Amino acid sequence: MRFYLGSLVCAWAIAHAVPAQAQRAHSRDPFRDVASLNARLAALHAAHPTTTRVVTVATTAHGDVQALEVDPAGQFAADAPALFIQGGIHGNEWISTEVVLRLAELVSDGQPRWRGLTYRLVPAINVDGFATGSRKALDPAGKPFDANRDFPVPGQPDHPSQPLIAALRDYVSQGKVVAVLDYHSAAECMLWPFAYDKAAAPPDVDAIAGITAQMASAVGFCSGQVAKVISYKHQGTASDWYQDALGVPAILIELGSVDDPGSQAVEQILIDQERPFGLFLGWLEARGVKPAPAAPAASGCRDVTVAVGEAPLGYQATGPVCDGLRHGAWQFRFVDGGLMREGSYERGKEQGAWRTYHPGGQPQDVGTFVAGTPDGGWKRYAATGTLVEERSYAGGSREGALSRWTDDGALWQVRACAGGMCKTQCKTSGKTTCEQILAKAARPDRHAKRPAATPTRAKPATRAKPTTRAKPVVRKKAPAKRKRATATPAS
Repeated sequence: MRFYLGSLVCAWAIAHAVPAQAQRAHSRDPFRDVASLNARLAALHAAHPTTTRVVTVATTAHGDVQALEVDPAGQFAADAPALFIQGGIHGNEWISTEVVLRLAELVSDGQPRWRGLTYRLVPAINVDGFATGSRKALDPAGKPFDANRDFPVPGQPDHPSQPLIAALRDYVSQGKVVAVLDYHSAAECMLWPFAYDKAAAPPDVDAIAGITAQMASAVGFCSGQVAKVISYKHQGTASDWYQDALGVPAILIELGSVDDPGSQAVEQILIDQERPFGLFLGWLEARGVKPAPAAPAASGCRDVTVAVGEAPLGYQATGPVCDGLRHGAWQFRFVDGGLMREGSYERGKEQGAWRTYHPGGQPQDVGTFVAGTPDGGWKRYAATGTLVEERSYAGGSREGALSRWTDDGALWQVRACAGGMCKTQCKTSGKTTCEQILAKAARPDRHAKRPAATPTRAKPATRAKPTTRAKPVVRKKAPAKRKRATATPAS
């Protein structure tokens, strides 16, 4: 599901298409082959014939939409509680298909921790889009449509869906589905219902929001309600219908961005997603939906080897298990024996420094865990040794700057993260570097309009009083002095 986020949350760079320079050679040839995809489900069934079965959900122009059903007890009772897991409803989000396949490999391995539920996994609902690399599915007339907008909207009258979605609705309505995990890409976020209305929420919203946040923290993703995280309104989504029609928790999981099936980031994503999946099962156990496995007896410590998947993405993990929990130093190796990943556990949770390696032995992802959640600074490297990503976490949430470079060292994306929510500050396809974009953003815009001066109220003009012309002052002449008479002497 491609998201374009609002300013309230991480503007995720959701469609973050990796520049061509950052892509690597394909490790599978061909990947978008529906027959090969279904052959992988058939191989899992052949390896575990008593505890798995393959069911065809629908048939389209490009082949069968198949589900792998897993019952660790091998009974397949109609009323057994089932966890429904889907991927690939948007055909170009192929990493969601790979993660569902990985989970199918895990729950098929016969370990006691999977008991108490049946698992119904559909790796690629939209096989038409999967085959062609398209987001949309095809209706019977060959017209594209968005399969994740074709479900009834809660609170509105039901409507007929396209045959593909109608068949999926019928399949999920059978039996007793108790929870749903719906995988997409590439927003790096885990979301709880609903998408159609911000004011709508599931009945046990606090519990669902809590486990969603816990799962997100295990891999450093953001979390929240779909309608509040996504800035545009959309209706008719699968997870909304599952939550409303089935009345069960339906969590939408947006995986990271991997444009190329040959990218070495695929292995990291597959391993990372095992952690939130285990947390979700533990939550179902705490709610009484899934019986908890019997507590292991205090048997001390012993070294074990666990095999998961097939080449090129399968691995073998070896390390000590103490009283049923991984404890101490563990190593994960590719099927050919090369070191894939190494680090330590404390009572079942990753702790301390961990490293993931490229098939050639070069470091790929390096960082630290605290009690099973990523913490502090992490770095990712190309097989050439070039730094291609730098990020940091606090308490399982992304904090600070997230920077990404191409294999040749060009900075192509910068995001600012706080509380797990990230806002894109720069994203470029290569024509302009992020350094140039950020430098330009830091300069004042000389063309920006100056803020208008605050107008001051002029005082009303006052009419001057007419002036009277002053009369000229007439000075009076002083009276002339009278001459004093003088006596004439007699002769």
